[in-house]
Amino acid sequence: MRITTKESHLPGQSRTVRQGFTLLEVLLAAAIGVLIMAALYVTMQVQLDHAQAGRDAVEQSLLVRALLRRMSNDIAPSLGPILPAPGVAGAAGAGGGGSAGGAGAGAGVAGAAGAASTSSTSSTAPILNLQGDSGRLILWVSRISSDLSPTSTNQSVSSDLHRITYWLVRDGGGLARQEIKQATSDDALISTPPDIPDEDSFVIAEEVQSVAFRYFDGTAWQDSWDGTQTDSTGASTGPPQAVEITVAILPPSSDSAAGDNSNLKTYRHVVAIPTANGTTANGTTANGNAANTNTTQQ
Repeated sequence: MRITTKESHLPGQSRTVRQGFTLLEVLLAAAIGVLIMAALYVTMQVQLDHAQAGRDAVEQSLLVRALLRRMSNDIAPSLGPILPAPGVAGAAGAGGGGSAGGAGAGAGVAGAAGAASTSSTSSTAPILNLQGDSGRLILWVSRISSDLSPTSTNQSVSSDLHRITYWLVRDGGGLARQEIKQATSDDALISTPPDIPDEDSFVIAEEVQSVAFRYFDGTAWQDSWDGTQTDSTGASTGPPQAVEITVAILPPSSDSAAGDNSNLKTYRHVVAIPTANGTTANGTTANGNAANTNTTQQ
């Protein structure tokens, strides 16, 4: 295509005819076009990255909420009250007998009999409620079993006591949960995870890279807890007043196989246990807040 340009001229001056664009003009136009396309690409990439980061944050938050809610539902409402100390029961019965005559004496005998029964029971089998250390949490919860239904045809021995265990599978394999539906005092303390075969089949969240538990005894946080132990009076230690759960979650877009742990996010969650020893009526926790659960991100 040939472009001619007429230019004004005075009489006696020659007319100049322009044949087309120069090489410099073409290169300059191409450079400007490339810069505009690059700017558009960068803008679109930033928008897509922000959208993906938002989706990852929402997905991670939903995962953390689901995990902590499930653990809270296993811990807080499922641990029943502990049995009273035998000495306390006997003393209560004796006091009642002294203050109410013959009827009180009968109550004192009943209280002593109940104390003896409790003592004999606690001496033969531990009171199962909560055990754990910094990396493993074991709960014994009471739930209605379908095997106990009158219409059930299952003839095997069943129990309403379930054992639930949380732990981290080796080498960052994720958070695992095991629930044994038939747990009795004889087999509930043996063969506990992670000393079990095929523990990878119990993983419920492979995004969890670390998990830690702590237990509040009313004064300070402890790294381990054994609610099956008894004190000098024969009373069970029972569950702690609160359980602290700290989990580190890897975002969905990160590659755990490549060891990319730079984007780990840590969440802390505290679950109060109303049936613990020493829990006050207003239900305060270690921080003096109401006895409900709270989650913080670190």
